[in-house]
Amino acid sequence: MTRFVIVAMCAAFFLPAPAFARRPSPSLAPVLIQGALRMETSRLLEALKGIKGETVGAWMFSRGTIDGYPVIVSRTMMGAAHAAAATALAIDRYHPIAIINQGTAGGHDPNLRVGDIVIGTSAVSLGAFKTPHRVAGAGSSTLDWAPHPPIPSAAWSPEPDGARTR
Repeated sequence: MTRFVIVAMCAAFFLPAPAFARRPSPSLAPVLIQGALRMETSRLLEALKGIKGETVGAWMFSRGTIDGYPVIVSRTMMGAAHAAAATALAIDRYHPIAIINQGTAGGHDPNLRVGDIVIGTSAVSLGAFKTPHRVAGAGSSTLDWAPHPPIPSAAWSPEPDGARTR
């Protein structure tokens, strides 16, 4: 029962109220649900009705409906670059109303099972770390990595101080 409540709350968060207020129709924008691995997308693919597959580049997109609502399931393959490419292709091609990327970093907690829903409070991109200088051959230790500061505000400029004219 707890999983159903969490899923319902997630759906309520991602889908706007008008989507619940009217009957689903072919004109509704789909929800895009992504996962990198077969184990992350197989249950979703089984739930799709009227499934139609489409390959775009290296990515397979499966279109169908779940409870009458249009859904696209995308297997993105592992890695941020693959996920970003699959997401960009899907946005351009299908114009989804919401994007749900699931399966991220599940292997980090042995108590998690396929189907569990975890709502994070923060995220750190592994591509946004700085490492201290080490002498050649010293290797690297992830314990010494530090996250870069958050994205600068709109007032930040890549130009040196005073280089900008007003």
